[in-house]
Amino acid sequence: MIQVTVDLPDSLAASLGEPREALARLVLEDVVAEACRNGRITRAEAAHYLGHQSWNETEDFLAKHEVPLAYDKDDLRHDLAVMDQLFPNK
Repeated sequence: MIQVTVDLPDSLAASLGEPREALARLVLEDVVAEACRNGRITRAEAAHYLGHQSWNETEDFLAKHEVPLAYDKDDLRHDLAVMDQLFPNK
């Protein structure tokens, strides 16, 4: 694991409203959210890096950080076709 040291001005740290010991986690979360938003890591990788235990925990985190779900019309068509195969009488 790489350890990174970041110098934050006291005024910036104060404006973040987090205790000093929570700042490292805040920075990690922001880096993970930005990497996921930009497609550098997957949602599964984000869950791993943050130590999430469930899909919901990760999706809640990503929604809070306004990371959009990459889901387009082709994905919807595929999902609908699968649903038609699974539930043909519906």
